[in-house]
Amino acid sequence: MQALVKPSLLYGVETWKLIPALLAKIIGAERAFSRWCMKLTNSAGTTGDEERDIAAWVQWQADSARQIAKTTNKQQIERWRVTAIRPHWKWAGRAARNKGSLNQKAATVHIKPVGSGRPRAHWAQLLRQFSTEELRGNADSWEQLAENKVQWLSFCDLFVEFVETQVLRADTRATLARDAVSIRQENIEQ
Repeated sequence: MQALVKPSLLYGVETWKLIPALLAKIIGAERAFSRWCMKLTNSAGTTGDEERDIAAWVQWQADSARQIAKTTNKQQIERWRVTAIRPHWKWAGRAARNKGSLNQKAATVHIKPVGSGRPRAHWAQLLRQFSTEELRGNADSWEQLAENKVQWLSFCDLFVEFVETQVLRADTRATLARDAVSIRQENIEQ
């Protein structure tokens, strides 16, 4: 799965518009494939009571997600969401440092909203949010940070943590927090 499925599904991720909904889909896809590979099935049969069946299915989803988190931690496998966020960060730095290139222009030129309503997502949306909320600078602070490659790469883990704790939807953050608690409990028990 790690050698074939993950690289195929995440091909070109460094250029995707990583929005919370897409990151949630990546997490969901990882869990679905992991359940299949680990042969995790919902052993609770149907009872005829729709509410009870749905509750049992939701509980199975949560329990299997914790089991997947523990297994990936034990095997030291990088989670798909992290694999998606890291190349995005690295490519942004490379594009910002490559002055005058089309990649640099695509990464740093910001689209002005057309008309009223919510502006469309931009490729650098996460980077701009990171600049204002984490670096406490203006929206373009990430471009100045990217000029120093060593310093830029040292911020990669901070960017991943920022996305996981500040950008993802609340329900997604909650499931990741439950994963972390189950991993911590397993480490304490061992």
